[in-house]
Formats: sequence, structure tokens, C-alpha cells
Amino acid sequence: MTNPLPLLGTLIFCVATSTTAKLKASNGFSSTNRLIQVNQLEPIDPVFERSFIEEDARFENKESEIMLSGTLTIPKGIGKFPCVVFISGSGPHSRDSIFAGHPLFKVLAEHLSNNGIAVLRYDDRGVGESEGDFASASPVDFSSDALSAIEFLNSHDSIRKNQIGILGHSEGSIAALIAVQDSEIPAFLITLAGPGVPGIDGIKTSVRASSKANGISTKVTNLNLKFFTEFAEIIEKTTDHDEAKRLMKTKAKQISDSAKSDELNAPGSIAPALSQIIDQFNEPNTRFVLNFDPQSMYSQIQIPTLVLYGKRDSITPYRVHATAVERALRQSGANDTTVESIPSMNHLFQRAKTGSPAEFGQIEETMSPIALERISSWISDRFGEE
Repeated sequence: MTNPLPLLGTLIFCVATSTTAKLKASNGFSSTNRLIQVNQLEPIDPVFERSFIEEDARFENKESEIMLSGTLTIPKGIGKFPCVVFISGSGPHSRDSIFAGHPLFKVLAEHLSNNGIAVLRYDDRGVGESEGDFASASPVDFSSDALSAIEFLNSHDSIRKNQIGILGHSEGSIAALIAVQDSEIPAFLITLAGPGVPGIDGIKTSVRASSKANGISTKVTNLNLKFFTEFAEIIEKTTDHDEAKRLMKTKAKQISDSAKSDELNAPGSIAPALSQIIDQFNEPNTRFVLNFDPQSMYSQIQIPTLVLYGKRDSITPYRVHATAVERALRQSGANDTTVESIPSMNHLFQRAKTGSPAEFGQIEETMSPIALERISSWISDRFGEE
């Protein structure tokens, strides 16, 4: 099975701890030989008065010839409602998009539907009740899944077919951007903690931010950066997967042989996980992300767009990513775009102390009420009562 964490997430968890463990992955799928040790608390989330109903949703991606399954939450009441289709971040996720025990998409969906907004969230292809193969898919495939979801919603009696938008979290923002470029159907776009710079630039900023958040030494940080930069350059130049893997293994040995043993084995070093990281670099999804330029997509946006970051996010540090997105959106000339960075929030929009992913399971809330309210109010202000 493919690694359930994103490329950057693998690194972040590596630098957060130096213990190799066999565990249940943070999104609910098994993984082995991961460098992670997280003390997890039981999530405590807002208790909603359920002013919505739930329906099982099953729809077809005709292009891929697969059926996808999810949950549609619809506000109670008479009439039709605006709707949001969720796209999860990297790694195989169920419809609830669970991180360290936190059902991120479930909490967000229920909040939105309690505030007059329908939501369709679904199991990723090849996950749960959805058909397909996750490991061979790229963001292009995931964007196609989201557009198939919109096609399904267009025929639903409770949904306003001209007010269906897409929300992507983390790497899911890439698929969301592709979807709004490939189709004129989405009415709006929301990206949460999504990349704003090309893949290798994102890796470098994330390595530095996560290392700082976890107290990793400068020497180990620079060593990790060398591994990742060299691997990315090989992937960029080598299309043959077997050849790329051979070159990365050779380069890993060269770097390891020239490094000091105390640096290779120090807390936060990715050296013990190199074999797994090399495999992940070679996956179709990772190859796509490394060569993807979000700015070129944001610069073509013409629909209402909300882009949110957390100021303590060490995976997509806001200073780099938000600045790049703002610049690209100005080039687009669109008249309804918003880029905001919320104080104290991490990659999941929890109120955090350091922003390290090692904190995810130690924080009781799944998503801050501040972030929840910002998303729902932005949608309601534009697509409220007809």
C-alpha cells in the first residue's frame, strides 16, 4: 500500500521523532516502518444540534469507469441549497479524512450543513466503499472524481446546480485547482493549507519550518534537504521509474557515505527511512506534484475563491505559500478572491503551540471554531438564501 501521508508529511513525521514504529496510520490505514511516535488524545469537538440530514451517495466516474461512495449532508428545510465537494489531501483517505484520530472532513461537513450548506464527501478511489486504484492515481484523476461528484449533484432535488463549489485540503488543493481549470461547472473554490509554490520549493520551505518546529539541528536539516533536493532533481530529469530508483539509491549512498554517522542517526534524520522515501518519490502522484506549479493555476482563476492558511502550519508555511498565491491571484484579475492566514492555526486548522504534525493527536479539537466559521460565513455571504 502507498504511504498514507503526503511526501512532505513523511518528512515532517520523520523529523518530529527518531523512533521507528509499526502503527496504525494517522488517516486510519495501516503503515509500517514509519518514523513517528505520537501520544494521541481523544478528540473533543463541538456538539452540534443536527439541523441536517445524511444520505448515502454513490456516483460514477464515467471516464475511469469506477463507482465512488460517500456521504451527502443536506440542511433541513424547504428549498435547495448551495453545496461543496470535498477533496482530501495526499494519501488514501476515507470520506472523513482522519488525521491522528481527528475526522477533519466530518466535522467541517457537519458545521457547514448546520449553516445552510450541503456537503458531499467521499472515500478516495480504492478506499473504503469506492472502487478504483489509489496507488496509480494522480491529482488529475482526483479532479475527475470531484467533477463526477458535481455531475451527480446536478440532478439532486435539494442542490442548487449553479452553486456547487470545490474545497481541497492540503495536496487536495492541487486536484481542486485542476478541476476548476478543466470545467466551467464549479461555482467557487476553497483551498485549505494548499501548496502555493512548485513541489521542490515547497519541500525546502517545509523541511526548514518543520525542523525548526521540532528542534532539529541545522546540520541534520541541511542533510535532509540534500537528500530531498537530489531526489527531486532525479525525478525531474528521469521518466523511467526503474532508472530513477537506481539513481536515487546511488545518490543516497553517496550522500550517506560522505555524511557523519552521528548526523545520519540523529533525531530527525530521514536516513533510516530512505528506502521508503525513494519509493514514494517514484509514485505517479509524487512525480506529478513535484512538477506542478500552483501559481500558474491560481493566475487563471475567474470564480470566487477563498484561500486559507494557518500561521503555525509547518507543512505549508504561510509566509511563502500565501504570498505566492496572492501574487498569482492578482494576475488573474478576478474580482472576488480572498487569501487569509489565521493566527495560531496548524495544517489542520487546530489552535496549536508549535505547528508540528506531532501535535495533531495531542490537540483536543479537530478544527478550530474560528476556521469553521470563516469558511461557512464566506460561502453564505455569496451563496446564501436565493
